[in-house]
Amino acid sequence: MPTPGQPIAATLHTSIETILDDRFCSECGYSLKGLSAAGLCPECGEPAAGGVLRGPHGERVIDNTEMGQASLLFLLPMGLALFVSGLSGLVLTWFIFRVVATGVEAAESRIGLVASTAWFLAVLILLRDRPRPKNTSADLVDDSPGFLKLILALTQPAWIAVAALTHLELAGAAWAGSAKWPVIAIGVIGMPALPWHLSYTALWAMHQSLADWLRGAAWILAFGGVLSATIQTLWLLKMTWTQIFFMIELVGRFLWHGALIATSLFALQMMIDVRWAVINARERAARDRRMAERRRRYAESVSQPTLVSPPTPIPPEVVSALEDSATASEHTGPPPQALQYRSRDEVRIEPGKDVKPYGLEDENGPQASESPP
Repeated sequence: MPTPGQPIAATLHTSIETILDDRFCSECGYSLKGLSAAGLCPECGEPAAGGVLRGPHGERVIDNTEMGQASLLFLLPMGLALFVSGLSGLVLTWFIFRVVATGVEAAESRIGLVASTAWFLAVLILLRDRPRPKNTSADLVDDSPGFLKLILALTQPAWIAVAALTHLELAGAAWAGSAKWPVIAIGVIGMPALPWHLSYTALWAMHQSLADWLRGAAWILAFGGVLSATIQTLWLLKMTWTQIFFMIELVGRFLWHGALIATSLFALQMMIDVRWAVINARERAARDRRMAERRRRYAESVSQPTLVSPPTPIPPEVVSALEDSATASEHTGPPPQALQYRSRDEVRIEPGKDVKPYGLEDENGPQASESPP
């Protein structure tokens, strides 16, 4: 709506003729913001009025952020790792709860071994260094610190060892039952590094709220894990007075398992951002192919020679007539007008018989061309 005192025509001109939102060319993805809606895209020449805000499925397309410039070779394994870590994390939470609280059976130990192995492989994929784009207008987001990646690489194989030791304990190895507890403590202590590492990935995807939730989950994992592991370790050392902290240990265990479930769900949620980035990468690759094809066609059109049609030949009878008239003009003067050759489109206006040549006149009336008396 126009403001009071503002002409309606100016308002319509501003809202219709100028693109004020983040609109992209549907052909090449060029940003059309600030351009005239009645003009053409400066990149490919398509009408600016056909620009789009989002992709065919509602996602942003041709984004110039750091994640928007990532390649499919990096994004596809990352999306698969987030999916696997989310599902295996939920199964691993159930398995650890069963091991610590009630104990597991042989079939459950095998499920835990598969889930822990998938969890560790997914974590290894997520630890890859992010690609750094060469040309981007976005502020580069720092990658996860190296010590977080080192902690995850050293501690997360502990869950595979826990599943293997549990299976050996069920098979009759008594020593495996005592050895699994310090291994569980190692895995619990290193677990908060994962959501903190994923928070950097969420910032890379420009998802600030998800990064905040992941860092909150990391703090809860650290607090609940340290609380529960400390009391459990003192209990294993035959310090019976720790029974008074039994409820506190349960609270810590509850917080740790809840934060691990939240981390797994956040990893699945992050797949939405990766899915957008994959669509963006495909759209960008398709745009690059179209632009390369257009450059190739333009180069071919420039390299081909331009064909110039030859002039229309003069009819032979006209040529012979002109030659005869030229020969006759040497003796009798200019050729008759009927023999003068004119083009087909020429129009000649013959002067009248009684018309005198036009001349300038002065104020007294005589022609300016006449000499004074």
